[in-house]
Amino acid sequence: MQISEIKLDAPDIVDGYYLNLLDWGSSNVLTIALGNTVYPWDGSNGSTSELVTIDDEDGPVTSVNCAPDGQHIAIGMNNSEVQLWDSTANRQINGISLEEHTSAVKALAWCPFQSNLLASGGGGDDRCIKFWNTHTGACLNFVDTGSQVCALLWNKNKGELLSSHGFSQNQLTLWKYPSMGKMAEFTCHASRVLFMAQMVAQWQLQQQMKHLNSGMSLGSRKWQNLLQKQILSPYRM
Repeated sequence: MQISEIKLDAPDIVDGYYLNLLDWGSSNVLTIALGNTVYPWDGSNGSTSELVTIDDEDGPVTSVNCAPDGQHIAIGMNNSEVQLWDSTANRQINGISLEEHTSAVKALAWCPFQSNLLASGGGGDDRCIKFWNTHTGACLNFVDTGSQVCALLWNKNKGELLSSHGFSQNQLTLWKYPSMGKMAEFTCHASRVLFMAQMVAQWQLQQQMKHLNSGMSLGSRKWQNLLQKQILSPYRM
């Protein structure tokens, strides 16, 4: 039986299984949305602070996502807006609000290879994935996915974005960025695909492959290439 090391009180957390209200950033800070308020909790010292409380007519908060730099946080709201915050300075970034969605924003994903690029996904009345320049607030591109956008996940190594969906198709779609052409689509789920995770064993497998290079026959190299294509890309299913 496993016992938790730390327990955090979470009063007013919204009971909505399709919301994304927690994100653990690279600086060991957990960001959590409780109702209309966003709190960063510092895992290194156990301290908690209040980042922002949004107005009742705009809330509740429906999603949070920490940038790879560990400093910036995107906050999606029930009123279809996205706000960008600097958690170290405790202020909104340049007063920017991203306002082109038409329903609650439940999916957010900062790009791991372009620091000023954010992807956001709207609910059932919107169905769109939008891409934003977080320095200027400009919408760079968008695509209508045909379904509620539940979650977004960037490939950490190249220009690919995986989206998961709810009503009406419950699909997983792999997109090529920035063209947003469909690379693959999976429609085998009977209900919403709420969460996704990227493979963590990719680097270890690549290291093992290096040790296999010396002395391999041509046939063995063909099998190695096939294995790399099927396993090393985090999104290949």
